[in-house]
Amino acid sequence: GWGIFVFIGILLAGILFLAVSIISVASGKSVGERRMLPRTGLHKWTVIILMLMLCAGLPVMIYDLTDHSSSVDVELEEDCVHVKAPLSIDWRLAYSDIDNVEYRPNLDRGERVAGYGGVSLESGTFRNSEFGSYQLASYIKCSPCIVVTMDNGKVYAFNQSDADSTYALYGNLLTKL
Repeated sequence: GWGIFVFIGILLAGILFLAVSIISVASGKSVGERRMLPRTGLHKWTVIILMLMLCAGLPVMIYDLTDHSSSVDVELEEDCVHVKAPLSIDWRLAYSDIDNVEYRPNLDRGERVAGYGGVSLESGTFRNSEFGSYQLASYIKCSPCIVVTMDNGKVYAFNQSDADSTYALYGNLLTKL
């Protein structure tokens, strides 16, 4: 949850440091033992405007490049389970390749290795003592998960926003197998 705030804080501190450095150089202040040549008023304002654009634009670009879905979307299609979640999670798990499906009331999610950790959702590659490395798309406040083990040994776990919806999805998934 706090990871994004730490990232944004470090990003803004870096931008502030760069802005102060560039403005200092543009204003003709000394850097080390060399004195920079004074700049014209137009040059100073150009640098200031560019830095303000960078300060405003960089966080917007970073936000735009990431997928901020606010849900774990699971569809039981004709031939596969289709799971979509933040950070480009887009799994298509063919029914014919599924080895086992379990409903776990309290899945030990372990730790996130790579992926998304938001306020209400987490998704990506996780690691726990039971599965080792596995894929997760989950609402944080909902403990139950559906665990799907594929023929190739890969494990996927996902849930819905509440326990009842997750259990209903599990029942519907069993009818497709």
